[in-house]
Amino acid sequence: MRHARVSRRWASIPLVAALFIGGLSVSAITSGSASATKATGGTQSSAAAAAAARPKFQMPFACGQKWTFYTWNHSPALDTAVGRKGWAVRAAASGRVVQSYFKQSSAGHIVQIKHKGGYFTTYVHLGKRTVKKGATVKRGARIGTVGNSGDTSNGNVHLHFELAKSGGNTATWGYPGSDRIPVSFNGKRYSGNGKHWTLISHNCAEGKPKTYCNFVVTKAHHKRSWVGTKYDSEGKLSKGAKIRASKYTKKGGGYTWRRLAGSGGADSHGAWVLSSHMRYNTANPGCKLPNP
Repeated sequence: MRHARVSRRWASIPLVAALFIGGLSVSAITSGSASATKATGGTQSSAAAAAAARPKFQMPFACGQKWTFYTWNHSPALDTAVGRKGWAVRAAASGRVVQSYFKQSSAGHIVQIKHKGGYFTTYVHLGKRTVKKGATVKRGARIGTVGNSGDTSNGNVHLHFELAKSGGNTATWGYPGSDRIPVSFNGKRYSGNGKHWTLISHNCAEGKPKTYCNFVVTKAHHKRSWVGTKYDSEGKLSKGAKIRASKYTKKGGGYTWRRLAGSGGADSHGAWVLSSHMRYNTANPGCKLPNP
């Protein structure tokens, strides 16, 4: 079968932590004429609309987990091979399960999710599936476990992961010429055969704060995509800046954090800032802080 041609590579590849990731390419359109410039503007608008429709995919693993990703020579398909059999596999974005089945002669336990904008993610060789066809899942939801099911896994514990774009109800995968496309996680692209990266998962879930208070930054520091200094910086807050941040705090990485008002952060509910580096704005509080 077509997928077997992809998976046989494992027979000659050492069993190491690996994830194969392709990258997205962006083409620039230039022109010297006024009419062409207008057309380019339309093209850029269309590209912007397409980008807005694309979910912000995250790694298919829990928030904070570290995985090393390799492209080997079959980008844009993604594979992991680690000693982590049974670890939870999570939805890379919210969507609806359109395939959930088992086939021993090929890829074993398989789950495919359809996302907004005609995008699909496919999770292959699972140890088990925890969602059924037709289920609606949110990003970060547990959909199965890492395993080595199916003959084309060659017995190696790994997750085969693909992103696809299709106008249909399902997407083809597993071979060159299928609907699969290169992948990005957390808005960053990873592309090219023979490369590798070690990344931390930003597949985080946290509700949007209901109440914000006004604060003044007392020490300059970076805004983080999640609670911990190991997470990506989303810019820097200057000393003296007046901000609105969550009334309640969250601990992480040995520090206490507040959620900054806005759409930043790994889950788009706001970046995280250090509670110890700000003071309550008594002149314009905006809310009443809870007792210590």
